[in-house]
Amino acid sequence: AQSVDDAYIRAVLDLVQRRIFRLRDIPDYVAQFFERDIAWDEADRERALTGNPVAHLVLEAAEVELGSLGESDWAAPKIKKLLSRLPKVVLASNPAIGKAPKAANVMLPLRWASTGSLKGAELPETLALLGRETVLDRIERKRNAFDK
Repeated sequence: AQSVDDAYIRAVLDLVQRRIFRLRDIPDYVAQFFERDIAWDEADRERALTGNPVAHLVLEAAEVELGSLGESDWAAPKIKKLLSRLPKVVLASNPAIGKAPKAANVMLPLRWASTGSLKGAELPETLALLGRETVLDRIERKRNAFDK
């Protein structure tokens, strides 16, 4: 079992508290922060990936771009800035798609791949709290699933 300090628990609860309206919702919002092998919600998978022809490209670009942030730079403001550039990065690396993907076509696959769900707190803050290694590992696993 992994030991979690009180400061991390408080940070998670501070991040998600505005999203929780019923006690039974707590596990849905916090499990992603405490479990390495999360259960990816299949209904959310359909919403994030079905009809999104750039989902695989988004995960490839996100893995590279987020991976370019070092551990010391892994903070919500820097992640937010990077995510705002992601549609242009996807287009630049894949000009055949014709135009930059819409924000939803970028953020939904990224949120689903990194958290297992489409609901949650602000994505940059969530990614920062999850940690660089966890986020990159989850994105890689879901990106690799496209190839199978």
